[in-house]
Amino acid sequence: MTTRQAIEERIRFESKLRELGVEHAVETANRLRRLARKIMRHNERDCSDEWYGTPGRDGKTPSEKMDETLERAIQRLAKSTGLKLSAQGDPRGFSLLVMTEHGRDQDALGASCIGVPEE
Repeated sequence: MTTRQAIEERIRFESKLRELGVEHAVETANRLRRLARKIMRHNERDCSDEWYGTPGRDGKTPSEKMDETLERAIQRLAKSTGLKLSAQGDPRGFSLLVMTEHGRDQDALGASCIGVPEE
């Protein structure tokens, strides 16, 4: 994706947040994109790095620990913004979705959503 395309995608996403009635759409979009990047990196590691699935001394893998951390971050951001958020485990698509009544995309279950751009 070129820089211009990334900027255009950000602008479209921010405008969709405004349409949903989100206050401080630019700040919220930035927070959502940061979280989406973290989820994307986690999904990529989970799919490709062997050590990421190796249990540590406490019996939990780095992947499981990151799952818990990201879930708490999603819940905090959802609570502070009033949005319904959903994380996806497949690194090939959007890693974070904003669930809506009339989104342009659909999640795996067919629900309407807007994908959060990572860039």
